[in-house]
Amino acid sequence: MSRWEEIWPEYEKRLKAKLQAGYEEHTDASFARTPEELIEELLDEAIDISGWGLVLFARIQGLKPNLARLKPEFETDSAD
Repeated sequence: MSRWEEIWPEYEKRLKAKLQAGYEEHTDASFARTPEELIEELLDEAIDISGWGLVLFARIQGLKPNLARLKPEFETDSAD
């Protein structure tokens, strides 16, 4: 089984939860938005993701001394 197949059930569960929360807040209104509005929404999300990436980067920088001892745990086969 591939790695993506292993993690798919958790991904699907989280996606369904986010979609349900969105539905409860907005019903199906998002499906009526224009493509331009959806593009703007995606651009905003991309900024959010990159911002969270910066936060994670800062956290990892602070954890680097401790990560070195965990490295073998995170190594994968190069064929993956």
